[in-house]
Amino acid sequence: TIRLVTGAELVFHVLSIIDDATRAILAAIVALTPNLATAVLAFRIATLRWGLPKSLYADRASIFDSKAFRGGLADCGGYRIPTKPRNAPARGKIEAYHRTLVLWFTKRLHSQRVVDLVHLQQLLDGVIQSLYQPHKHRGLKKSPQAALAGRVSSRAIPPASLYDAFRKQKRLKAHPKTGEVEIDQKTYIVPDELRGQRLTFLVDPPAQVPPQVVHPQSRDRLELRTAEIKPEDRQDDDHDIERWGDGPLQTIYDAWRGQRRPQAEPGFGLPEIYALLSQACGRHVPQSDAEAALVQHMYRDIGPLPRIATEKAMRAIGEHLGSQRPVKTYLDALAARVRSYHQTPDPKRTP
Repeated sequence: TIRLVTGAELVFHVLSIIDDATRAILAAIVALTPNLATAVLAFRIATLRWGLPKSLYADRASIFDSKAFRGGLADCGGYRIPTKPRNAPARGKIEAYHRTLVLWFTKRLHSQRVVDLVHLQQLLDGVIQSLYQPHKHRGLKKSPQAALAGRVSSRAIPPASLYDAFRKQKRLKAHPKTGEVEIDQKTYIVPDELRGQRLTFLVDPPAQVPPQVVHPQSRDRLELRTAEIKPEDRQDDDHDIERWGDGPLQTIYDAWRGQRRPQAEPGFGLPEIYALLSQACGRHVPQSDAEAALVQHMYRDIGPLPRIATEKAMRAIGEHLGSQRPVKTYLDALAARVRSYHQTPDPKRTP
């Protein structure tokens, strides 16, 4: 359970698929409820990227034992490995991954500001891809990422067939006048000749594709029209927009994405840099707009900086160079120290 920046509490679950041979995570999603829809969604994500498995091991949860999930898995030619309830030793590999996830992800959430469920998914992806996948596994003598080496299954399936495999049937009656029928809190309209009839609908659990209706005579699958949505009920799909929240998990995600989001220490910025330069130069800084622009350009290039380390560095630079030198001389010396610190690896620091 976490608290979002809006103050609302969010109870979430992580549903993952792990490769048995390499321990690599093929799919991991954040979900509010571990139901059939999230199980199918995780399976599809892994299958579309890595191909179909020959067999699948899962616990005896109702979502994995449901007719829709087992039927879809059977249609794809995936063997469901028989398991016994509460068989903890056989689940050792996924349980070890879960312990790692608790250590690297959930225990850090108390100091991370989370915007919404999409943001939480982005943070999870960053932890898995930058910390878990490249981390050396003691049993494999290499990382899961290196063990998998980008290989994919020889068993492939078209996306359309993958969507059809997990559709479940629903018997619903269409409105006799409008032909409207409500499916998963959305309103659809059947063809005119089917109004008022009780029909069979093929519904996708994650709702990634629209439902279809089976014609009672020809048994053909017919597409449904979506009822007109009122402007106030429209919801924009912004799942691809990256969120940001202060915290350690955000730093991990940004590093994985190759982004740099400056985060200053409270009360330490350009005014304090000007004061430190004034002490080193022995005069007021800045004396002109050009000098101020020079300092600002440098600070945007190497900053923001930590207070204690910067003050210590500026004292050392001032003692070494003396006073009454051009401001650029002190700035170059400070920039050289910052760059050398970031480029020199520390063997005591873990990745």
